[in-house]
Amino acid sequence: MQEPVFINFKKYIDGHEYVFCGYPNALLAQNISKLYDGYLLKAEVNDNVTTIFWQSGNYFDKKIKYIGKVVYDLSSDTMIYVKHGFKAELHEFHKDNSFGLCWDVISQLRAKDYVRIEEPTLKPKGKNIYTISVSKLLEHKQFRHFKSEGFEKQVFVPREEFKQEWVKVRKRKIRKYKWTQKSTKI
Repeated sequence: MQEPVFINFKKYIDGHEYVFCGYPNALLAQNISKLYDGYLLKAEVNDNVTTIFWQSGNYFDKKIKYIGKVVYDLSSDTMIYVKHGFKAELHEFHKDNSFGLCWDVISQLRAKDYVRIEEPTLKPKGKNIYTISVSKLLEHKQFRHFKSEGFEKQVFVPREEFKQEWVKVRKRKIRKYKWTQKSTKI
């Protein structure tokens, strides 16, 4: 097993420079958390998982949406950008059958990292998992920017370039507990 890689990075807090030690996904969170042209990306780091949110720059519409998460794999020193609950009808460019991903996140990943898209299916109950390496993604990328709608710059990759597999989702077992209330007299 390979040793985990720690990175030293600088942060300025109240005019003072501090040096922090963390996983590479913490540096990625620091680099993407900023105000862009018309929108804001926020990243929350919890150990080796970075959760990424998008917020509209419109003063009257401050809606926040979940973009995905970046998971740092300690054993292989790779980061995996995971998009859960991916809806193909919303994130697919139908003219050339390609998936759209946030370029601001992709541009911060390394060539050895991966992108994984998880699309739920209803019948049968499961999910399609699409995986591609960042190096292959960069070879087949096309850019589109839906600036009039206020969305981020997106990179589109043809669906054929992804490795696809289907996984069955097991139903969670719900446990029922019987609660008893005993009264005590003092």
